[in-house]
Amino acid sequence: MRRMFYDRMIASYTELLYSKFLLSCEQDTRVLDIGIGNGSALCKTGRLIKERNLHIVGVDICEDSLLECQENIRKHGLEGHVELVHGRDLAGKCYEKFDKAFLSNSYSVIDEIRDVLDVAVNSTKDGQCVIALALFDKASRLKEFVKRNLKYILGFDCGRYITHSSLTDELNKMGLRVITKELSCSNSMKGVNLANIYTLSIGPIQQ
Repeated sequence: MRRMFYDRMIASYTELLYSKFLLSCEQDTRVLDIGIGNGSALCKTGRLIKERNLHIVGVDICEDSLLECQENIRKHGLEGHVELVHGRDLAGKCYEKFDKAFLSNSYSVIDEIRDVLDVAVNSTKDGQCVIALALFDKASRLKEFVKRNLKYILGFDCGRYITHSSLTDELNKMGLRVITKELSCSNSMKGVNLANIYTLSIGPIQQ
């Protein structure tokens, strides 16, 4: 169930999000990828990663996902470009500033998102990070309830239901602001648009 629905609902457009983000990276860019999961979407951009000689430190808290990700990295010949770190060991990798930090579809599923964004922002040279997530126009208690509980049906966490305004409020409470926002793609299945996916650059309010 998890594999069937994840590939149809998440993996297909996540590859597009990775492609767009990595295209914004210059040669030899060092990237902190928070919530790398099993790495299937990232590995599909392998040619771009090799061409630009990118070094990516991928972080996740699920050991099974990290093991699967390691196998995907090996299959795509990305051992020299992608390094995996368990979330508990992330602090030891932040001694040198990253050029960019990226959260693809992980913002809405991370419980301790304030701590994670604090690490992401403080680990980059410009004090910013990029997040890609589904955003909705209007609040809906029903849709919020359904989205949060889909994990019991599909086998994976679809994250929280977040509107444009609620995201702004959340970030402001963390001392962060939206610097840029653009519509990246739509998550569609069988012709039905499930959500619009946006890519945002965020940073401290005082900047």
